[in-house]
Amino acid sequence: MHNSTFNFILKEEGRNRHAYQDQKGTWKIGAGTSLEGGLLKEEVDYILKNRIRLIRSQVIASIEGVAYLCGARQSVLYYLTYKQVDISVELADAVKANDWEKSADILLSHPADLLSTDTLERLSKQMRTGEWHVKPDTNSYSNLTESSLSAKDLLHTLQQ
Repeated sequence: MHNSTFNFILKEEGRNRHAYQDQKGTWKIGAGTSLEGGLLKEEVDYILKNRIRLIRSQVIASIEGVAYLCGARQSVLYYLTYKQVDISVELADAVKANDWEKSADILLSHPADLLSTDTLERLSKQMRTGEWHVKPDTNSYSNLTESSLSAKDLLHTLQQ
């Protein structure tokens, strides 16, 4: 694709960060991307990878030593941030101290209205053990094995 095509479409459509309805009532986002029929798998993956990249920088800057944790433990902190759950000073201190029992217990004490009990239990177990505990897949894109592998691959890519 030529930059001139990109710039032309961007000028015609504008850059909209929020969903909007065009003059025909079609829901769109970005540079006129129609949301009819949903996003493509590649678009969903691109958005998620970009958000994780931003979150990773934010978490590494705010909690000393996160960059040196195993991927499974890093991912718990990234997921909490992604879901806009505040990482408490108590949790950050437990992570800095490599106190995985305390970190796991703190996660279990989060109110269930922020994350489901099942999610909190999985995150807690993942923080405690440093092993991946991925939710059974319910979407149409992949099965559990592919999901857990892609999460690991994604984390590896972000760490490079």
